[in-house]
Amino acid sequence: MRENAGYCYGICSSFQAISEDTMSTKSGTDFKSTNLDIVLAIIATVGLPILCGKLYDITGALLPIVIYYGIFCYALVKWRKGTLDYCWPKKLLTPLFIGLFVIQVLITYSANELVIPIENASLSGFFLTLLIWAPVNAFAEQLLWIYVYDAFANRFEGKALKMVFSGLGLLFYWGMIALIHILFWTKFLMEFHNTPPYWYIFMGLQYPLTIGYLIIYRKTKSMYPIALIHLFHNFLGVLASGYSITPYLIK
Repeated sequence: MRENAGYCYGICSSFQAISEDTMSTKSGTDFKSTNLDIVLAIIATVGLPILCGKLYDITGALLPIVIYYGIFCYALVKWRKGTLDYCWPKKLLTPLFIGLFVIQVLITYSANELVIPIENASLSGFFLTLLIWAPVNAFAEQLLWIYVYDAFANRFEGKALKMVFSGLGLLFYWGMIALIHILFWTKFLMEFHNTPPYWYIFMGLQYPLTIGYLIIYRKTKSMYPIALIHLFHNFLGVLASGYSITPYLIK
């Protein structure tokens, strides 16, 4: 337990140091969260995945996707942080970006080895998924994921409370990512085998990748590096599976 506590403390200390080093440039990393943001983050983490899953069972995927992307990922984040942080970073090809991209390549390769190809998917649906859903998803999701972390991590200035709430933010951040996939996306996205070793690689590398999202966002003050890495995964995943989202949009 001491080792785990020290690991979480080290991660949170790194995020705090990065934020302090980059305070000179105004961005969403600088926003001061309030109790309202914590409440909204909890609702987003727990309530939104349940809502999206239930709505999918009733209406299909279109309505919950609009709520997820439009209301939570874009409108909520823009309202609370004042920016979506889609400004081009001063330098994109940093060692950190390249390292995260390599991790994403390994995850995507493993996923493509596990994915079950879709048979008889419509060509128009496939291209709509590839050219519309894949980029929209890649540029939207992490806006809310990172807001959930920031709502906790940016709540207090005192070192002790900041460390505690940064740790809570990390747990809710991972919880948001996990629950939205388990309760919503797995209902209709492409299916996978769980064949080792690819399954272990696919699952195990999610943790350093998502931690890397938080770090690179604070270092660059930009969402573009994360979105480009996410887009690579979405784009190749759709290509490898031949997946079309259109049959699931409306029931």
